[in-house]
Amino acid sequence: MKLKGGAFYYAIFLMIIVGILLSMLIVMKSAHQKVRTVSEANFQLVHANEQGINYGLYYFDDLSFQEKKLDFLGNEIELRVSKSNWGFLQILNSRSIFKNDTLTQSYFVTRKKPFQRVLYLSEQLEPLKISGNTEINGDCSLPSLGYRFHTFSNYETNNSFINGNVFQAGTELPTLNIATLKNTDFPISKTIDEYPPKLNNSFSKNTLHILATSVSILDNLDYEGKIEIESNDTLFIRNTCRFKDVIIKAPKVVIEKGFVGNMQVFATNEIIVENDVQLLYPSVLYVDTESQQKSKIVLNPNSLVIGAVITNGSVLSDATIFLEPESRIAGDVYSINKLSLQGEVSGCVTTHKFYLKTPTSVYHNIIRNGKINRNLPDGFYSILNIGGNATNHKYEKMRIL
Repeated sequence: MKLKGGAFYYAIFLMIIVGILLSMLIVMKSAHQKVRTVSEANFQLVHANEQGINYGLYYFDDLSFQEKKLDFLGNEIELRVSKSNWGFLQILNSRSIFKNDTLTQSYFVTRKKPFQRVLYLSEQLEPLKISGNTEINGDCSLPSLGYRFHTFSNYETNNSFINGNVFQAGTELPTLNIATLKNTDFPISKTIDEYPPKLNNSFSKNTLHILATSVSILDNLDYEGKIEIESNDTLFIRNTCRFKDVIIKAPKVVIEKGFVGNMQVFATNEIIVENDVQLLYPSVLYVDTESQQKSKIVLNPNSLVIGAVITNGSVLSDATIFLEPESRIAGDVYSINKLSLQGEVSGCVTTHKFYLKTPTSVYHNIIRNGKINRNLPDGFYSILNIGGNATNHKYEKMRIL
């Protein structure tokens, strides 16, 4: 049987169409299989990292800064865990590898600690004096003479109270563990002029160490991640900056009124937090002092720090933390020498002594209108490790990076 010319070409056309459709089906099936394989591989990598994080939380103290290979998975996935430091914060890293695919997951973590007392005031053979509307809710460690109520005049009422058990404190403050302050990678150093105003550096990379040698004012910067800014002079941080997780180092740091962000600030002389500043969790203000050196951290009215505020170094230094009225710290306060408390601390206060300066006089070991309690935000974990290097405590996730 012979086909006519038109029918012949029509048959060829149909064969081509059928061939194209079959080819498309084969390609689609292959692509679907590839997507399914990739999806399954990603699922296995995510699952492996979850196992690595759980292992790291339990054995964190035994981990090193070098990656440790875990062999308990029993499949083709290679799993490695490690830890690193970022200022006062500790990081747990889990990295899973399957053929050419790698997935990394990192968390800020902290030690799971037993419930702390809200106040530790070291022994000085004089009582704590509370006046005005001072409120302390929680257990305290106080000098052997306990506490007394104090009024500044016969016309002043005293509505102060301590609602909690009182224990005797020792002559020295519990030790603050600062081992985490050691940098664990190899920073890449450049001047601030060599970087754009917007930076995001992953915690899986080395630190970007920015030298602010040519500026004294940080303005309109958007920095996030593993970034450290350092200066040998005073740094003024404008409220136009957006900082998340960065570290600031300078002799003196001033944070402008209205600034909102989170960061760790390290100074040797002063940190001034102006009115209406919000330093969000996890933020740290830290001044390291030397013998006889006069230094301070000042939180002005309506300022908020969620994290930790610390003076450390020599107990002979003249270091003072000032919490002005209506200022608040949610977290830890650790003062190697003096604390002037007229604001509120929700968390734990550890101090050598209290201090109050009025227009007419200076008083020691007195709190006037200050508040200490346990009204912490949901999901808050203490940043500081106070009281030694206790091990065998499970760690908790603070925040994913």
